[in-house]
Amino acid sequence: MKKIVLCIFLISIANNTFSQQLDFPFLNKLTKISINDVEEYMINYYGFEKIESKSQANVMTYGRYYNHDLDNSIIISISFVDDKPNTLELSIAENYDIKAIKKELIKRGYKKHPLIDFEFVTFKKEKSIVLVSIIPNEFGKSKIKFVSES
Repeated sequence: MKKIVLCIFLISIANNTFSQQLDFPFLNKLTKISINDVEEYMINYYGFEKIESKSQANVMTYGRYYNHDLDNSIIISISFVDDKPNTLELSIAENYDIKAIKKELIKRGYKKHPLIDFEFVTFKKEKSIVLVSIIPNEFGKSKIKFVSES
C-alpha cells in the first residue's frame, strides 16, 4: 500500500514538474506591441522562431518548444489591426496544464461565462475575452484565443 501511495505521489510531482505555465505578462505585452517591434521581441528576447505565414496579411506566427520536447511546444499567431489591440491565437502542446491556465485566468480577474459553442470555454474581464478550447485536437494541441475590444 505504501508503494502505491508513493508512486501516485511521485507521478503527481512529475506531472507538475513537466507541465508548462503560460507567461501572462508576456501575452499581455503581445496584445499591445507594434508590428514593427514584434519580431525583435519574440526572437531576441523570448527565443521564438518565426514561422512563415503567407495566407494572411498582418498576421505573424512564431513557435517555440521548450527542453527540446514537442510536447512542450507553443505556437503564437498575432493579428495586427490598426488602432485596436492585437488578437492572439495560441496552440499549446499537451504538457501545458489547461486546468491551471483556467485557474490563473480566474485569479487574474476573468469571469467564466456560459459557452458560446461547444468548442471553447469563455472567460471575460472588462473588454477582454479569452477562449480556451475544451478538447485538444487530434495532435494533442489546445487552442487559446485572446481578444480585446478596446
